[in-house]
Amino acid sequence: MITILLLFQTSNDTAYWNRFAERMAQKIIKEGGEDALYDLQYIKDSTGKYLIFNKRWIYTTPSGYKIFYRTPVAIKLPDNSPENLPDLILLYLEKKQYTKERLLEFVSIGFGCGIVTLGALISVIAGMTR
Repeated sequence: MITILLLFQTSNDTAYWNRFAERMAQKIIKEGGEDALYDLQYIKDSTGKYLIFNKRWIYTTPSGYKIFYRTPVAIKLPDNSPENLPDLILLYLEKKQYTKERLLEFVSIGFGCGIVTLGALISVIAGMTR
């Protein structure tokens, strides 16, 4: 009976930490931009566990010049968080970042295959009419 309770508790904990990692990844992308993955640092010291990334923002001067700022932001992770939490957050960041690139690759591959198939059908029809 105790084993079954431990299994249920572990699955609930992993689901909670997965949702937590997904929320953190969304927050990091919202504040840090799409390339926040490259700035992410995990630091563990005597005061706790921290994720550090750079928040990006743009200031436009009245003359029209744009000034890009980067401000470091530290997020304190809970003390009872698992050791693989930064890896989970990185997993969600990578998944979010590469989704658009993969979608564009699939569209371009499909478009290319469609053009080749259409060309083959036109050549078959032209060959049959002769």
